[in-house]
Amino acid sequence: MKPVSAFFLVGTLAAALMCGCSSGKKGTYVIPDDMPEICRGINFDEDPDMMDICGVKTKVFRSKGTDEIARPLIHPKGALLARYKNETELRLPTFAPVKIPDRFIGSVSFEEKDRMKKIVNRMEYIETGRAADKRYFRLSLPQEYGDWLDICFQVKDKKTLRPVSCKSFQRKVDRAS
Repeated sequence: MKPVSAFFLVGTLAAALMCGCSSGKKGTYVIPDDMPEICRGINFDEDPDMMDICGVKTKVFRSKGTDEIARPLIHPKGALLARYKNETELRLPTFAPVKIPDRFIGSVSFEEKDRMKKIVNRMEYIETGRAADKRYFRLSLPQEYGDWLDICFQVKDKKTLRPVSCKSFQRKVDRAS
């Protein structure tokens, strides 16, 4: 057998194996919790045009170790606590994510059943002095027995938050009052 024909034969065999191994499995979908009643019971494999109307999306598979679970906060609007690779991040709109130590998370659950429930929290914002870079906020998260644990930040620039002590935040609040 000539080397060119052997290469062609191996290439054809590899292509046939890859086509034979491709999955003919039907799609897996992410179905919203607030789907309209008219959309319930539809087989989206048979009627894919209804996916856009009903808000159903095709699921993107990721390995179990890298799955991210995010829980929305009540204050500020659009804020999330996200759990990713055993680390928790505070994600605020227009700011880079900030890692939060687990001791501040308290009784916040990151289970799949709780992912759509908003976390009841409190937020306090203060600007001190005349400079625009002296902006601070305190985020209070609920704990297991009704207590609240505070995390304080300084707005360093338009995209960066810097953790600060809540004692210094409270002193600034007291001076501003």
